[in-house]
Amino acid sequence: MSGAELISELFNDCGLLDSSKLCDYAPLDGVSNITKSSNELPDRAAGEGLYNALWQLSLALVFKIVLTVFTFGMKVPSGLFIPSMAVGAIAGRLLGVAMEQLAYYHHDWQLFKGWCSQGADCITPGLYAMVGATACLGGVTRMTVSLVVIMFELTGGLEYIVPLMAATMTSKWVADALGREGIYEAHIRLNGYPFLEAKEEFEHKTLAMDVMRPRAGGGRRGDPPLVTLTQEGMRLEEVEGLVGGTQFSGFPVVVSHESQRLVGFVLRRDLLISIDNARKHQEGVVSASEVVFSDPAPPRR
Repeated sequence: MSGAELISELFNDCGLLDSSKLCDYAPLDGVSNITKSSNELPDRAAGEGLYNALWQLSLALVFKIVLTVFTFGMKVPSGLFIPSMAVGAIAGRLLGVAMEQLAYYHHDWQLFKGWCSQGADCITPGLYAMVGATACLGGVTRMTVSLVVIMFELTGGLEYIVPLMAATMTSKWVADALGREGIYEAHIRLNGYPFLEAKEEFEHKTLAMDVMRPRAGGGRRGDPPLVTLTQEGMRLEEVEGLVGGTQFSGFPVVVSHESQRLVGFVLRRDLLISIDNARKHQEGVVSASEVVFSDPAPPRR
């Protein structure tokens, strides 16, 4: 069974004609009064097939988590969305069946009293699986609105929007409390890719060499020094010569070559466009003109 088929099976609500082990419940009394097309069956006692399925799902949950960690860490092209959703759906289905059996055998508990009477359809394990899949994927990727839209398109149930939104935000808050990075940001950092997060703030406490390195590796192994631009003091011909003499996609902007305090980052394309526009639309721009990098545009002299 593929991952997508497993998720579909876990999302499914049991009907009278379902032959899956997840729907192997004890026979209903008075089943003739229920239409075969009805999906609102009352909560029932679990059968032997369901108990076997729960043990298999528990083992599958453990193996799925371990295999997902290994495959994603080894960079094997096995994906992350489906395995994460499968892990969450399995955990949600297990919890849903457990709550269903508690409601069936202990409907007089304070937790169920008042809204779950004996013989009523109180718990839907398939909904627990949907919420679990959403929460797991949201905690891994830190997606919010887009994840709710994806799950809505998968399920097609508008009535599930509220629990899916609650699961998405709760999983994001819990994951952010444990660590600010999602799985993809953490993978970029672990692989040492030259990437600056746009949301991250630098308050003149970080050296440019701490957040960026040449493509060949660190400077301790004879690699070329990091190419930087200074916030002030560089002439236009120096900037053009530096850009023309390298093939980097962008350059860190530092306070000075001595301090190497990081101010920001400028893309090669944006820098070339700015220089071209300045030469065309501003008077007095020559090769000896000073180049200044600042958030607000500096006043013209």
